[in-house]
Amino acid sequence: MAKRGMLPLVLMLGMCGASAEDLSSDSLLQRYGVQPDELPATTVVESVENTPRFNIQPESPPVTFGSTDTPLEKTGNPSIDAMQERDRRLCQDLKQRSIEKNGYSRLTCP
Repeated sequence: MAKRGMLPLVLMLGMCGASAEDLSSDSLLQRYGVQPDELPATTVVESVENTPRFNIQPESPPVTFGSTDTPLEKTGNPSIDAMQERDRRLCQDLKQRSIEKNGYSRLTCP
């Protein structure tokens, strides 16, 4: 049983030794008969400054947490402005009820 396992191992080692003999330690230049002086000179690449085509500014976050000291902007659209005013009044009402009930409120209204 042990002899069966040894035969493939011996064959593999023999194949590795044979393939290692084919590899030479000479450099590729010597193998193909090329001198280092015959190689083309390397080209110097000048660094080109990339100037941006567009003026990109960081985007402001769509949601801000905490107290906002600035009043809401008027959009000019009466329905949107009325909705914002209604939401502001509702928030202030909920904040007032929370203060009356608990003594404090975590709500911040614009």
